[in-house]
Amino acid sequence: MPARGRPREFDRDQALEVAMRIFLHHGYDGTSVSYLGEKMGINTPSLYAAFGSKDMLYQEAVGLYITRVTTPLIDALNAAASAREGIATFLESCARYFHAQPDGERGCMIFNGDLVYAPSCHQRAKDMVARRKTVEQAFASRLSRAQQEHELPAAANPTQLAAFYCVVLQGLSIRARDGAELDDLLQVVTHAMLAWPQA
Repeated sequence: MPARGRPREFDRDQALEVAMRIFLHHGYDGTSVSYLGEKMGINTPSLYAAFGSKDMLYQEAVGLYITRVTTPLIDALNAAASAREGIATFLESCARYFHAQPDGERGCMIFNGDLVYAPSCHQRAKDMVARRKTVEQAFASRLSRAQQEHELPAAANPTQLAAFYCVVLQGLSIRARDGAELDDLLQVVTHAMLAWPQA
C-alpha cells in the first residue's frame, strides 16, 4: 500500500512572494507572524514548518528579492559596453523599478529595509549590511576594470566613486518610497552621472 503523506496546502513559492511584498511594505519589525500567515494563506504552525521562523522567512524573502532584482542588474552592469553606461543603466533601471511598484512597496528592500534593529537582531543587521556591500563591491569592481581599460582617469578613486553611486541609489530608493514621480527620479540619475570623472 503506497504511503499517504499529508498534501501540501499551499504553494511555497507563492507564499514566499507574498511574504516578500509584506516585508517590503511593513518592514521586519512592523510585520507579525499572525499577519504573515493570514496574508500567505497558512496558519502559524504551517508557516513555522515551511520556513523555520520569521527571521528565516525574512532571509528567504530578501534572497528572492536579490535573485529577482539585484542579480540581473549586476549581471547587466558587468556586461555593459562601458562602466559609465552600466552604472547609468543600473540607476535608471532601479528608478523605474522602484516607481513601478505598488504604493507602500516602492524602494529597495536591500538599501532601505529595516535600517534600525533591536539589540537581539544584531546578526540580521550584519547580514543586511553585507548584502548592501555586495552592490557597492560590484560597482567598485566594474569601476576598477574601467580604470584599467582607461575609461576612468588614473586619478579617479573607484572605491569612493562606487560609494557615491550607492548613496545615489539609496536616495532614489527613499525618494521613490516617499512618492516621487518617475521623471524626478530620472533627473536625479542624470545629475548623478554629471559627476563622472573626466580624463
